[in-house]
Amino acid sequence: MSTSRPLSLLDTVLDGLYLTIEIICKLMLLAMVIIISYTVFGRFVLNRTPTWGEELSIFCMVWLAVLGSALAVRNGIHIRMTIIDYLIPEALKVWVHRAAYLVILFVGFTFLFAGSALFELDKGSIIGALGFSRKWLALALPVGGAAQILMVIARFRRGGWA
Repeated sequence: MSTSRPLSLLDTVLDGLYLTIEIICKLMLLAMVIIISYTVFGRFVLNRTPTWGEELSIFCMVWLAVLGSALAVRNGIHIRMTIIDYLIPEALKVWVHRAAYLVILFVGFTFLFAGSALFELDKGSIIGALGFSRKWLALALPVGGAAQILMVIARFRRGGWA
């Protein structure tokens, strides 16, 4: 990551977005731990399982997964097969990494557009135990897709091809 040039307004906005996503992911993880702990406590100690516990923890997990993937893209720690790096010539590595980021962009755009369609389809559905619209769960896909796209841009702006 090159820090020799001053940050532009776009870089500052992307950094702020990254920090916001990171805070949301931490809150989602904390919420999942609390909800699952309470659900287990209710099931085994109180003999009364909260009906909303599982669905709310799944809701948090979906949001955490799609937003967390954007953070991984920005940091270059997304899941990949690093063994390929050892099998190909050094000159080819940068092109393989660029192709991987193109695939990530494709996935981001797929999440954005297909997720938007799913959001429209789920407007009338209700998550049973929670009592709110399933559209809020479906919204994770287009938001996560947009975040992935923006984090790829942030990574490239910082010179991060690998």
